[in-house]
Amino acid sequence: MPELQLTLRGLDRILKHAPLRTPPVTPELLRDLIKCATNSPHDLVFSCAFLFAFFLFARISNLVPASVSSFDPSKQLCRGDIVVTTFGLSISFKWSKTNQTGVKLLKLPLLYTSDPHLCPVRAYLRMCSCLPAPAPAPAFFTGYRAASHIVITKMQFVSVFRSRLARIGVHNPSRFRGHSFRRGGATWAFHTGVPGELIQIYGDWASDAYKCYLEFSDEAKLRVAWEMCGALLGALNS
Repeated sequence: MPELQLTLRGLDRILKHAPLRTPPVTPELLRDLIKCATNSPHDLVFSCAFLFAFFLFARISNLVPASVSSFDPSKQLCRGDIVVTTFGLSISFKWSKTNQTGVKLLKLPLLYTSDPHLCPVRAYLRMCSCLPAPAPAPAFFTGYRAASHIVITKMQFVSVFRSRLARIGVHNPSRFRGHSFRRGGATWAFHTGVPGELIQIYGDWASDAYKCYLEFSDEAKLRVAWEMCGALLGALNS
């Protein structure tokens, strides 16, 4: 009905909704988050989870559950989903927001990095050395209780994240959420020249929605303007 469509369009203009965009985690910020932690098993676990979230563009729901009781080994990452290889680690995601029936397996690599604070492989190996566990166990847990593993939850993940942000002097840490890692990792890959199609596949985006996560720097915008002006000058002089 044209009248209904016009009404809905008018309401959409009146009730404009601007989505709250969480700030991205940058490599510099990530390094500070890792450096401010101690070498306790508790801190090692969260540092490793932060590195995984950034380098895998991971959804937090793939790494940790909403609550201890809701941990599902078919959805969240388990120790058996992480395999040590010659290049570093091979990570297998069995389920995601875009793969709720588990019909496909997303396998992603994690490599050694030269910066010891930003190396997810070394962080994982240190964590496993402090807190060993069998393949069915949660990937990220802080201890043992009655023959079970005390898995970290999404709320704890965000709480420790914001606590470390406050510790390193970041203003208003509550602006940051778990998605800050996913957005930050995708943005960093974009800045380094990784094609958008690969970012979409790596981050398991089913559509072009990943573009909303990318932070387009002033330098990149300036480069576009320069290239347009240069091409225009060449075209007019030809």
